Formats: sequence, structure tokens, C-alpha cells
Amino acid sequence: MCDGIDTDIHPANNRDKLTANTLKVGDTVGFNHDGRSISGTIIRLNQKTATLVTSCNHQWRVGYGHLYLIYETEGTTLTPKQQLIRATDE
Repeated sequence: MCDGIDTDIHPANNRDKLTANTLKVGDTVGFNHDGRSISGTIIRLNQKTATLVTSCNHQWRVGYGHLYLIYETEGTTLTPKQQLIRATDE
């Protein structure tokens, strides 16, 4: 614990996993590819993968287990963990 903030790493629960039922077209998501973080907007939800397009118009088909949600707030892009940290700081 650091400054009253829980900094322990906890394994993700199955309910936290992204699926076609938890995402929708237009959501911003990210994934890691060869050590790089890539983000884009979902344009199609398939049975096992989501199709997304990046800001430079490159399309990717990515399995749901590799995706994480990205929250956009007031011009700032935050991952769910950063969103939680910001909320606890306020």
C-alpha cells in the first residue's frame, strides 16, 4: 500500500474479460503486439474476434482475450487501471 492506495496486483476475474457481449461497435480498445501498444476503434464484432481500425486506417482482427478497454476523458486517453487510480486520487 502506498499513500493509502492499494498497489497490489490482483489476477483478473472472469467477469472482467472482454467479450462480444461486453463491447460494442465504436468502443476504443487496445492490445499489445510485438511489445507495442496499439489502440483503435471497434468496427465489427465477430464470434471470436473484434475488428478494429487504428488512427492511421490500419485494420486488425484481435481475439477478445487480448483486448483492454480505453476510456477517453476530456482529451485524455486512460486505461481502466489509470481511470481507477485517478478516481481514488480525487
